[in-house]
Amino acid sequence: MQNKKLLLVVAVILVIIVSAIVLSIGFLYLISQPEPVKAGTVVEVTLSGTMSEFPAQDPLAEMFSAGGLSLCELHSVFRTAAKDQNVEGILLEIFPTGASWAKFEELREMISEFKTSGKPVWAFLSVDMVTE
Repeated sequence: MQNKKLLLVVAVILVIIVSAIVLSIGFLYLISQPEPVKAGTVVEVTLSGTMSEFPAQDPLAEMFSAGGLSLCELHSVFRTAAKDQNVEGILLEIFPTGASWAKFEELREMISEFKTSGKPVWAFLSVDMVTE
């Protein structure tokens, strides 16, 4: 009789654990779904920091980085926004950056490619970067 009770308790515990795992996976799947882009959306892109070539692979480096987008991520944003019918344009907010001329040339090419989609790009210098 004791063995049947023990077996029943173990079975109930296993069912609870499996149910919790299945519910957790389902919840994570639901929250990972991106929100649909609404019509008339303007994508806001903030340029700051050093603009690395690729996103940080190290979780610690990602936590302590300035949070700016890499060139690879920027390219993806511009390409996706150009193809999305609900995106109306891109707004660039530019902060002082330590990026090289070559990186700015790549950014200029991304903007030119995006503008071939017929959508505008607005740029805003967030601080006065002109010095005398």
